[in-house]
Amino acid sequence: MMEEEFFATIKLSSGEEIISRVAYVPDDDMVIIHDPLKVEHITHQKKKVTVEGFHLTEWMHSTFDDMFFIPKTQILTMTECDKKVVSFYIKCLSDNKKARDLARFQNQTKNGNPQKVLPGYIGSVKQSRIMLEKIFKTS
Repeated sequence: MMEEEFFATIKLSSGEEIISRVAYVPDDDMVIIHDPLKVEHITHQKKKVTVEGFHLTEWMHSTFDDMFFIPKTQILTMTECDKKVVSFYIKCLSDNKKARDLARFQNQTKNGNPQKVLPGYIGSVKQSRIMLEKIFKTS
């Protein structure tokens, strides 16, 4: 039986920090994570002022799965997320899904041809020049 889901920041024994929807499964002593995003520390220097923060990236790049099982022994610590962090996580998750969907759409529409330009998307200057010359010559 699973306990109620919540948003959590998890520090794994590997050193990775992730934010995810989490549910604990006491029977198996495992944690189920949904849509995990990896926390990466960033530092930005602007006009002699250093600003530190974090951004979120995909945790697993080589799969389209959105649910993973982690043994409790692999978790160093876990804490429930603040509402502002949850809002940021949801925004990043939405942006990541949009980017993945766009990439998948482009790949399917191009039928694997990287030279094909889709309407509404930026192509190369060379391809655009050839296309414009063709239009000019036929008009």
